[in-house]
Amino acid sequence: MDTEEIIREAEIRRYFAGYIIPRIEGDGGFVEIDGVDADTIRLTFRGECAKCSMLDRSVDWIAEMLLRDTGLNANIEYKRQPPYWEEV
Repeated sequence: MDTEEIIREAEIRRYFAGYIIPRIEGDGGFVEIDGVDADTIRLTFRGECAKCSMLDRSVDWIAEMLLRDTGLNANIEYKRQPPYWEEV
């Protein structure tokens, strides 16, 4: 990973910590960044997000906010991680 990629990942993590995560947690959910590669951000959603029927719309919102606020047109890959007692 070169210096530019390290800086971009740090900016993305800072943006999530300051803007995205507080809003997701406000609805009872939790999101964490699993990784950042080139133009792809990998996320895991937990809590209420893991069972939300509108998660696709939330991911679209995250992509819109990233583009609006940082200029990053990111591809977002995500997965749901339900609590262990709800896993099948």
